[in-house]
Amino acid sequence: MFLRFPHLAALLRRPPAASYAARLQHQRAEANTTRLAAKGLQHALALGNDEAMRVAGAAQAAYRQLCAQSSPGSAPQALLRTLSDRLAQHSCLLALPYSLPGLRLLRQLAASGLRIVVVTTPVVEQVLAEIGLPADRLASVGTNHVVRMIKAGTPQPTLYISFPELHAGSDGTRTWVSFNGMRHAVSLLEPLLCCLGLEALYTLTPAEEPELTILRLTPLKPRDASLTISSVTSWLTLHLQAAASALPAQTLSWSQLYRASAPYLQVERDDQLKQLNAYIDAWHRHGNGLDGGACAAARARLAAWAAQPVAPAHHGAGLPSRG
Repeated sequence: MFLRFPHLAALLRRPPAASYAARLQHQRAEANTTRLAAKGLQHALALGNDEAMRVAGAAQAAYRQLCAQSSPGSAPQALLRTLSDRLAQHSCLLALPYSLPGLRLLRQLAASGLRIVVVTTPVVEQVLAEIGLPADRLASVGTNHVVRMIKAGTPQPTLYISFPELHAGSDGTRTWVSFNGMRHAVSLLEPLLCCLGLEALYTLTPAEEPELTILRLTPLKPRDASLTISSVTSWLTLHLQAAASALPAQTLSWSQLYRASAPYLQVERDDQLKQLNAYIDAWHRHGNGLDGGACAAARARLAAWAAQPVAPAHHGAGLPSRG
């Protein structure tokens, strides 16, 4: 019958419209992520465009391969013993880089039997689903809830896991650091959690077979919040940025790092200001729009906003500038 009606065979082979549209949207999103990741590599590591695109593409391909793997393997025994010994006494925080080693370790820890709570954002939830750890397989809470949990204390010591590079921050929840001479906005969530009573912060050493490195926090309460936030931010930023620089093709956070950089945020703000100015002009030209005084006041407010730096000039935590 298909030979008599070849158009019918073609229709049967064609994927459903919704499925095709979803795949097309995913391909566009992935292409945009790769483009922004290449920008991040160019700015942070001074790579040329072709090399940056190659590294960004290799990282995306490796991520797809990780998502397709059915078995996570086992976490290193020494690493498990370290966390188990810590959890026998106190809750702690493991801040993982958004990288292939970080995601592999998360999958392994999820199968380890440790009491784990993952701090999620919409991006983290999407990543967890893609690597085979949806919400029904792993305990997870949002950023606001985890603050309340740690404040209240948990009946059993818990390993909290977060991905600092995937937090979306605003001016009140982030601070600025320097990475190879470029200003970056980083989240203050992990320093805040450490202020609430956790006694150890872990992250990974920059290697394909990573090990844990620890920042021990003073058990004294109440803590000096400003000192704790400053020391945790400096320590964690240095380790995360060292991991990204050491393994650029294993790092998945280049697009996030670029979107959190001062150059990107400057372009984003300039575009917003142009749109607002165009809106004011259009409103002023309209017969019943803004009068001259209100229009001048609005333009003055936008000019004052434009004059403010996106990132403060003082130097914060981070890696030293290149050469």
